[in-house]
Amino acid sequence: IRSVVAAHNAMQPASSSAVKRLVLIDEPPSADAGEVNEKGHLNQRLELARREALVRSLFDANPNPEVMLC
Repeated sequence: IRSVVAAHNAMQPASSSAVKRLVLIDEPPSADAGEVNEKGHLNQRLELARREALVRSLFDANPNPEVMLC
């Protein structure tokens, strides 16, 4: 994963396009929780609400071990 992200970042001239941190989650979006609609699109608001702590950890000055620094 790190090598793929590094290759992606090498091709991005702007830092706004580069991946700096990421988290892999082991639970897919849930249609039962309303995160996926009938057309298969994600409801970002519900995704962020359900995973708020995980999203916040991406921006922590000292991220937890789940966060991969790229």
